[in-house]
Amino acid sequence: MASTDGRLPEDTSREKHVLAVVSRGKERIIAYTEGKMCGMTVVPADRSFLRTSDTQAARPHDGEPDGSGGLPLGPYSSTSISSSGDGPAWSGKLHCSEGAMVIEYESDESTPVTGTRGSVSTAPLDEARNSVGVVVGEEPYRDRILAELRS
Repeated sequence: MASTDGRLPEDTSREKHVLAVVSRGKERIIAYTEGKMCGMTVVPADRSFLRTSDTQAARPHDGEPDGSGGLPLGPYSSTSISSSGDGPAWSGKLHCSEGAMVIEYESDESTPVTGTRGSVSTAPLDEARNSVGVVVGEEPYRDRILAELRS
């Protein structure tokens, strides 16, 4: 959920604030903010409190290079994560800006997104890689960002 000025909410208390949840197959992708950080956690759908993997990216400062390759609402800071342990293999790229959080998620499972909560849009990116784009932010920008991810 974006603030009224088009920026992702920022909390100085350093508590995690869930902005969106995307259900896909046996996993849930949770997008959150924590202070000035964007984060993503992937958890098994049947055990929502058992954390599988977690990563964070700081919102970039003015003049920092864009780590997303030119997505709208940039610049973005970016980080990558991949699964470890049991279960299907997956990987993700997290891009964080002042106005949006973008996740590129790829999994061994070829299951579609089955549900979303929050200010989020999703779209398949590459069927051969079972990848999906997840964009958190204000509605007018989500479709533009997804279109750029798909191009």
